[in-house]
Amino acid sequence: MLAGMWERALQLDVESDAVYVLLDPGDVDGAGEGAVHCYASWHASPPERYASSRSERVGRS
Repeated sequence: MLAGMWERALQLDVESDAVYVLLDPGDVDGAGEGAVHCYASWHASPPERYASSRSERVGRS
């Protein structure tokens, strides 16, 4: 998990109590697009990173 991500990211509310979607302004690409991280508490893995909020699979588990 990226250091400091939980403190700086914007958490989006979704209709789930077990999945967190975070927009991370500290993790940007060359065009300035912030990465999106999806974390499911029931997965035994770190948050899944998407390079852009326009990524096709964001929020789909």
